[in-house]
This record gives sequence, structure tokens and C-alpha cells, in this order.
Amino acid sequence: MAKLRLSLKGLRILAIDDEPDVRDMLQTLLQDCGANVLTVASAREGLEALTAWKPHVLISDIGMPGEDGYSLIRKIRALSPEQGANVPAIALTGYVRVEERMRALEAGYQMFVPKPVETNELIAIIGDLLVRTISDSRVFRDSVLNISVFYCNLSSSRVSVVNNR
Repeated sequence: MAKLRLSLKGLRILAIDDEPDVRDMLQTLLQDCGANVLTVASAREGLEALTAWKPHVLISDIGMPGEDGYSLIRKIRALSPEQGANVPAIALTGYVRVEERMRALEAGYQMFVPKPVETNELIAIIGDLLVRTISDSRVFRDSVLNISVFYCNLSSSRVSVVNNR
């Protein structure tokens, strides 16, 4: 089995989930990878945190009471770029049907992760999302961010992607 190590040092990740255990798990996992993590329990809190904290990546549950993750991401995409409209976003959800995946992507998420989340899968998805967006100046133009992403396999070959701004 391949080993995966991802350094998220200096990265701000906003995680939104109504379940305290999921928030705790995400915070621990992402902080262990070096990220600065802010967790909130609702779409409303998430929107407020997004505009105030300016995360580099958003991870949000879809099925939350009150306002769901679909509504949240549509509101985010309607913001100005300065407010966070272009934040790379991952949908984290218990809904696993193809229709739900398509609905999440159409609403504005770039990635979709079913619950229960596999640690290595989430790390790999964050890395893939960063690699896809790190050169996009709209997302990272105001950031003094140095992110190194390392994928290691058993043969110890290594690929690195580094953004030095």
C-alpha cells in the first residue's frame, strides 16, 4: 500500500459540519498535517468565518440542519473574489449517490468526499485540489503561502509541488 504524506504548513482550512465529532476529527487530522484549522457548526457561521478569516480551502458538510451545504456554496460563489468567492471547496457528505455528487459539483464544490471519510483519501483530495488551484492567481494572489505537497510511495520516489510567493 502506498504511503501518503501531505504538508499543509501555512494553509488555512475552514471546516463546516454540524457534528462535533466530525469537526474534532477534521481539526486533529488537518492540524497534524500543519494546517491552521477553523471549525464551525453551521452554514451561517461558515459564511461569516469565510469572509473574515479568508481560508485557502473550505471543507463543508452538505446535510446540515437549517441551511444546507448547497445553499452555502451558492452564496459563497455569489460573493466577490475579495470576499472569498473563489475558495477551493470540498463537499463532505453522507450522501453517496451519483446524483448527490453531481448536485454538489454543480452547486460549486470542486471535490466530493463521502462520509465516513478515509483519512488518506481526504489528505489526497486536499493535495489534488491544491495542485489544481495553486497556480490560479485569483485564489492565492494575496497570500504569502509556501505549500509543499509530497506524495510518497513504497519505492520512495517523490513528486513535489511548491509555491513560493
